[in-house]
Amino acid sequence: MPAGVVPLYDWGCTMWSMIDCRDPDGPMWSNADGDCWPQGVNLAQWLVAAMDGELRFAWPNGVPPESEWHRPNASAARREGN
Repeated sequence: MPAGVVPLYDWGCTMWSMIDCRDPDGPMWSNADGDCWPQGVNLAQWLVAAMDGELRFAWPNGVPPESEWHRPNASAARREGN
């Protein structure tokens, strides 16, 4: 992670929202499994979404990767033998 980029919120499962303090606009970045990409919002917009209950993890292109690790029902199906 570059100097000046600060982890702000831990979503769990190695997923983070981070703020880029090198830019006065405070752009937000996502980080998952070592990959980083811009969230397309600044800190103020991110905080408004959080207060409105609309904050979601910003996957690239809005789509999570196709892996069992990121599918919420995968572990339950595995426990049931499916």
